[in-house]
Amino acid sequence: MEFFGDPQEEKLRAMQEFLRLWAWSQKERKRTGINPLYSLMVSVRNAEEEIKRIEQKALDNNPNAARRGLTLGKPIPMTRNEKQLIAHKVDSIMNDPELWRGHYRDKEVLAKFYLDSSANPKGCNESVKLFSRSMHVPRWQVKNMIRSALLYFSMLYGE
Repeated sequence: MEFFGDPQEEKLRAMQEFLRLWAWSQKERKRTGINPLYSLMVSVRNAEEEIKRIEQKALDNNPNAARRGLTLGKPIPMTRNEKQLIAHKVDSIMNDPELWRGHYRDKEVLAKFYLDSSANPKGCNESVKLFSRSMHVPRWQVKNMIRSALLYFSMLYGE
């Protein structure tokens, strides 16, 4: 869903991306049967080796060794571990009932929009037609519902 011309468009896009990563991790958990926390624990154990590798790369004789593989103007790709860290934070926010007190409808809206059972295997569904049918609201109201839920979620994520 796009929010062109919205004054908080950047914030909404970032929260959408975080929720997409969360939906991806939930699908991955169901598909593989492996808890995403396991790979996070492994990454913490391997962090020291990774830091040593990066430091060695920076100390090479080649001054551009640390920037190898990066292209000007292209975004830096996010690693699987970074995606899982974001997904874990979103999951902890979504599973904390105290944070959603008084905003249960927003939580339900986000969960249904991103984790519907008819979601595609690549990640989240984000189908306005299916969402409006399941929530029994007209399609023209969906964008406002998602927008308000994302703004509340961005407030929770920022804490």
